[in-house]
Amino acid sequence: MTAEPLARLVQIAGAPGSGKSLLITALTEAFRARGIRIASAERRPDGVTAFVLSNGGRATLESEQPLNRLPQILRSLDPSARLLFAEGYAASADGILVPTVEVLMWGVGPATPAAALVATVDGAALLREFQR
Repeated sequence: MTAEPLARLVQIAGAPGSGKSLLITALTEAFRARGIRIASAERRPDGVTAFVLSNGGRATLESEQPLNRLPQILRSLDPSARLLFAEGYAASADGILVPTVEVLMWGVGPATPAAALVATVDGAALLREFQR
């Protein structure tokens, strides 16, 4: 029996209130509609790491977890998840570069290192789209 592969990790970055959670929700719905099992993890200001699992369940770890450990932790919580969105980490948290989508607001350019940045999203346009 082989172990399930680790979920691919994609970081969603941006300023507070820029629409990161909204983007994660929209992407999760789009990928799930295509049969891809998605989970998300958020490092909250209170030092808690909160996971939303691919089946809609939730798990909370009462400690901050480093970004590079999230896929291993997720495998024990939700082995069927194939993609993991992470929110609440610095652009190159823990000294590693993770593929990152950055939500931009107020005409400010990306803070993510170029080597990690895979896409940017206009936060104002995203918010307008979902307020319709």
